[in-house]
Amino acid sequence: MTSGRATLVRCGRGIRGSAYVDWVGIDGYLRGSIGTFHAAFGRTLAALHRVARGKPAILAETGVSWGPAWAARLSNLYRGAHRAGLHGIVYFDSVTSNGDYRPDTHPAGLREFRKTLSKWN
Repeated sequence: MTSGRATLVRCGRGIRGSAYVDWVGIDGYLRGSIGTFHAAFGRTLAALHRVARGKPAILAETGVSWGPAWAARLSNLYRGAHRAGLHGIVYFDSVTSNGDYRPDTHPAGLREFRKTLSKWN
């Protein structure tokens, strides 16, 4: 399954059942025009909850690309994950051709990152 600009693909076939699955995870990023948790993960989470009903879920890889309103988008990511009942986030702390996700290489970035995380610990 993917979200954002891509389309959801049908899943469920080949899934052997809840006896084989303990946790589920998805990945996605807030970058470019995808600036909110809902835009990045809303449709995918809805589908995930249908096929993995009752299983704890995490964001297995995510990040916020550096740019305008970075702190607000970062806060939206964590607030959205909390509201969605997710159990954890694995933050992607690197640079790719799609953006710079490192909070510690920008002025005030690390301070904002820590401030945001302190709200959800």
